[in-house]
Amino acid sequence: MTALVMPNADVLIWQGELSGIPLHRQRELLSPAELARARRYRRWQDAERYVKARGTLRRVLAQCTGVPADALLITDHGEKPALRDYPRLFFNATRSGGHLAIAVAETPIGIDLESIRHDVDNADVARSYFHTSECAALGRLTGHHRSVGFYRIWTQKEAFVKALGCGVSKSLTSFAVDSEGGAIVCPTEPQTDRAWFGTPIDAIPGFCLALVSRFPKPTIEISELSRDDE
Repeated sequence: MTALVMPNADVLIWQGELSGIPLHRQRELLSPAELARARRYRRWQDAERYVKARGTLRRVLAQCTGVPADALLITDHGEKPALRDYPRLFFNATRSGGHLAIAVAETPIGIDLESIRHDVDNADVARSYFHTSECAALGRLTGHHRSVGFYRIWTQKEAFVKALGCGVSKSLTSFAVDSEGGAIVCPTEPQTDRAWFGTPIDAIPGFCLALVSRFPKPTIEISELSRDDE
């Protein structure tokens, strides 16, 4: 097993557009199971984005492990993919349209990315999926700030569910986040001495990106996605 190649940051994040990623090279990196999954997409655009995103994820993990991208054994049991030979390396990926973000750390993490839309009224979504305290906080905002506040809450909630690896089985109304980040209030989770924290990241114009981790104030290193290994 190769030693992990990690710098002095709590969390590494790679982000960028998929449009500039060469499709054929990413396809060469995928496993038979991943290629089979790509073929199950009905729309070719979705299949192409999956191939590009998965190949790019493999290249990122290759940087962190020193193992060739096409040799990495990624397991997809349950809701949380993992590297079979690197149980201490945690990663998570998120896509919004053609934009991809990948987070890597040595502790469990979740990440979510959403394109901010100011022309949509998200009140019904908030009433259905937000905790009462989140709805109250959102109600105090107006205009642009309300739209941004909604997506800051939504992305942290999605990132938390992904960090837990529980998928749709976790009710989004059962826990509360703050649009500005901080400790996540979740009465249904087992009480431990290590809390979960949400961190909104304003690094991508037009998008809302959120990280959930065990770090109250994580040090984060953000890099642009590369086109290929070159």
